[in-house]
Amino acid sequence: MSMAIREIESDAPMLGPDRLRASVRSLFAGVFLVLTLLLVVALWWERQEALRATESRAENLALILADHLDRSVSSIDTTLAQLARHAGRVGGAKAPGAAWDGVLASALAGLVGVGSISIADENGVITHATIPELVGQSRADQLLTRQLSANGARGLAVDTPFRGRNG
Repeated sequence: MSMAIREIESDAPMLGPDRLRASVRSLFAGVFLVLTLLLVVALWWERQEALRATESRAENLALILADHLDRSVSSIDTTLAQLARHAGRVGGAKAPGAAWDGVLASALAGLVGVGSISIADENGVITHATIPELVGQSRADQLLTRQLSANGARGLAVDTPFRGRNG
């Protein structure tokens, strides 16, 4: 038995430094894993905060754009109603240019993002416009003009906008 004890005792000093190295390596690996985990959690948290901030900015922008669109549509609707009343007073598209020129110019001045306003007769020919070059052009090939002609409808109608000179 003394020989077996000696062999174990002789191996004991060699296990000490190896065990210490293994413990130090395990400690460093543990610290590394903890720091890596903390970094991952911090990055995830930052990502979530960035997403929340972006969603909030997007919601605010959507509200601003919706409000702007609502005001623009309301402004255009009001202007069209005024032009319809004016058309009834002066005799519609066949009225002389003097009856329309000032009204169209002031209506256009009150509309943001609108390049011109045109008045067309029942045949689809533009009789008055804020851009003089448009007067006399025919819009008879447009869907709205064809539908109004087929139904015999009268009154003011709004059609798809045309691309302006600068558009």
